[in-house]
Amino acid sequence: NDEIENWVDNFINTYTYDENGALLLLFGQYWNVEAGEWINSSQMSIAYNENGNMIENYSQIWDELANEWSNSWKYDYFWSEHELTAIVNNPVESINIYPNPTQGKIKINVNIPLQNTSVRVVSVSGKLLKTISLKSQNEIDISDFQKGIYFLHFQTPKGYFIRKIIKN
Repeated sequence: NDEIENWVDNFINTYTYDENGALLLLFGQYWNVEAGEWINSSQMSIAYNENGNMIENYSQIWDELANEWSNSWKYDYFWSEHELTAIVNNPVESINIYPNPTQGKIKINVNIPLQNTSVRVVSVSGKLLKTISLKSQNEIDISDFQKGIYFLHFQTPKGYFIRKIIKN
């Protein structure tokens, strides 16, 4: 029993969550043996958007001399959401992509000249995976991509268009 009374923890974390279980605040303190009290050490705050995606994560450390929080680091997160419905009033009446689903190579037929047309291949999380200029070629090879859904972002002289493709 003597050992338990003399045992002193040296660090404690306190976690605060929202009603959905998402972490909002991590608050750290250390035990000051001489003062016999918990002293602020660090805190990390997290902010979310209306969809529950993390948009900001920042950390601060306690400055004992200034008796205030000091910024340590900050991360900003950006999310891309794609609308999978048709684009109304699309001046490019047909962008034919085939085969879709594909095993790798995709052919592209459009009703406008391909000069000055670029295509960006983007993952569902919004990560840019490949950029292609369609000056004369009308084929994109995604053989090395994992199975899944991808988006082709077309930048043409007539406007900006997005098409969904599936890699099997």
